[in-house]
Amino acid sequence: LLGLSVYFANEGGLEAVLRGAVEHATLRMGLSLPDGMIDAVVRVKAAAVGFWLAVMAIGNAALAQGFLRRRGLSLAATPDLADARMPGWYLVLVLLAGAAFAVVGDAVTLSVLLLLTLPFFLMGIGGVHKRVRGSGGRVWLLAGFYTLMLIFLQIMAPAMVGMGLYEQWARRAVPPPQT
Repeated sequence: LLGLSVYFANEGGLEAVLRGAVEHATLRMGLSLPDGMIDAVVRVKAAAVGFWLAVMAIGNAALAQGFLRRRGLSLAATPDLADARMPGWYLVLVLLAGAAFAVVGDAVTLSVLLLLTLPFFLMGIGGVHKRVRGSGGRVWLLAGFYTLMLIFLQIMAPAMVGMGLYEQWARRAVPPPQT
């Protein structure tokens, strides 16, 4: 996203390009949205692009690791994703991104903040999976959890980030060896 922002710097930046795309799309549909609504769509669109790029990269990495493991070509054992940890300095990046968003408040800083909190979101989901392991109704519990995630994403996403932060620093007394 930062690269795209630099690339489109002459045209007003990434936010201006996204605004133009949203305005063009609404005109083609015959809609007229107020400027406040267009601003909200632009902010969400920039964050969504970054989020989905990160999710796709993680999904592709997991598929590639599974492919290599099934063929015996994997160089290392597949780690348990519920036990994943971020380096201790990573929280500083998240705090810097949060401060940048609080000061600047544009779509790029929001996207950077969301991308940097994504590992904690995934760690929170891993924590849920770890807690339901071995329970009799594991499938139903996870189905209910993901249904709640879909319906109440704006509540559940920050809760999962919080759970990921808990998993990172509060829950584990001894960190695994760093690689």
